[in-house]
Formats: sequence, structure tokens, C-alpha cells
Amino acid sequence: MDIDIIFSAGEVNTRQIEGRTVVVIDVLRATSVMVTALYNGAHRVLPVLSPEEGFALKKTNDPAKIILGGERHADHIPGFDFGNSPLDYTRANVAEKTVVMTTTNGTRAIHSALTAKELYVAAFLNAQAMATHLSKHEKITLFCSGSNEAFTIEDALCAGYITQLLLRNNPSASCSDAALALKQLHLSTQQNRLTLASQGRHYKILKAKGHLADLEYCFEKDILPVVCQWKGADIGMALL
Repeated sequence: MDIDIIFSAGEVNTRQIEGRTVVVIDVLRATSVMVTALYNGAHRVLPVLSPEEGFALKKTNDPAKIILGGERHADHIPGFDFGNSPLDYTRANVAEKTVVMTTTNGTRAIHSALTAKELYVAAFLNAQAMATHLSKHEKITLFCSGSNEAFTIEDALCAGYITQLLLRNNPSASCSDAALALKQLHLSTQQNRLTLASQGRHYKILKAKGHLADLEYCFEKDILPVVCQWKGADIGMALL
């Protein structure tokens, strides 16, 4: 096994994507929303690049079956059903529906990784399930979405945690320097990762906007036993 990490969407290169299994991570909050929605029975998640694409999809499909969700700069998009809070994507709201999402960072990162051999999304919420599923894969890239193409501490901590989990089952795996660094970052902050994360720019923005419940939820580890995979046109549950 070979493990590499992309620090942010601003650092993507072909070598780290093509022919590899790629896992996009956007803890705050896009991939946390996606894994929550699918766990709660959403039929699929369709990431799009603009609100206009979302409105067009709702107009050309049964609107009762389409949920529009996402954000721009952490704010609710006018006309969308929900923002980017995973706590809105309950079973009552999303079961058997298609969630069409557009976000400032996460959905863009997914679209920039479509040439991967296999593509997944993950967060702290399903990190253990994701690592278990990846245990037989050979070339893995953990892709931190970051914020506005810049490094974010929360995505780095999650990537480090997944690296740590992968190495438990594959101790002879080869790690890039980036993977080694983020694994050690996570190990050194296991008892106080929120203390570190709370100093990050994105965390502070969400806190200032009143999303404290989201922040608490998004840092919960391994509570959702789901693996979420790009299926060629959308994201759904992987066959385990």
C-alpha cells in the first residue's frame, strides 16, 4: 500500500489523482453532510458546481424527490432547501431523495478528482469504515479540500487519522512525507484535537455564524458505518 495526501484543492496534480484511489475530505462541512445524508437514507448525493445547476436539476426532475443543499462562504444559498449543516439531513428530510449539493470547497474538490481510479468521500464520522474498506487498496490519496484552496487544520487532522487507521492494518505501507506528517499531527493531538482545530480560520468562521452544534457533530469519530463512493455521475453507498 502507498499512501499520499493532498493538503488542499489548490495543490492538486495529476500524479496524485490518476490511477489512484482518492478520498475527498471536507470535515467542515461538505463531506460530513454527504455521509450523514446517505446514512439517513438519501438515494444519492449529486455534487454540482453552481446553484444554477441545482435549480435546473430540480426543475427538470420531480421536485418532490430533489433536495437542494449547500452554501456559499458558509451561508445558506437563497432558494435552497437546506444549507450545509449535517444536522438538517435527517432521515425524515432526505430518505429516498436525491441530495443535490454545491459548496464553496468540497464539491469543487470532488469534481477536480474525477479522473481517479476510484473516488470516495469521508469525514471523521465514517473514518473507521472508510479505512477498513481501503485496507486492500494499493495506491491511496487522501485529498483534503481545504478552504478557498488553502490548508485547513480540520481536514489535515482527519487525513492523519485515516492514515493512522490504515497503518494499523497495513504496517508495512509506504507513506509520503505528507502522510507521515499528518499522521503524527493527529497522534499528537488525539486528546485535544478540538483545542487545535478551534484555532483554525474555518472553525472560527462557523463558530461566529452560530454553528456550534455542527462543529461538535463534525468532530465525532466513527459514528456512521458507511462508505460513500462516486458512482460515475453521483455519490452513493459503496458495496461492502
